[in-house]
Amino acid sequence: MKMQKAIQTLNPMYQYIHQFRTIVLNQTLPGLKEVAYGFGIALLFLVIGLRTFIRKQDEFILYI
Repeated sequence: MKMQKAIQTLNPMYQYIHQFRTIVLNQTLPGLKEVAYGFGIALLFLVIGLRTFIRKQDEFILYI
């Protein structure tokens, strides 16, 4: 169960869904730590995606 939770939290959308549920269900604002964590994970995946795209950019046009 702990492994599943760890994998879920790596999904960039998990933090935003969790924050939305906190607002709607608990009627409270999410903490700064939760917002910063979600932003950090999303930024990490953005950097990984950009690096992969730039590296494969020349091959990418062949598949379109």
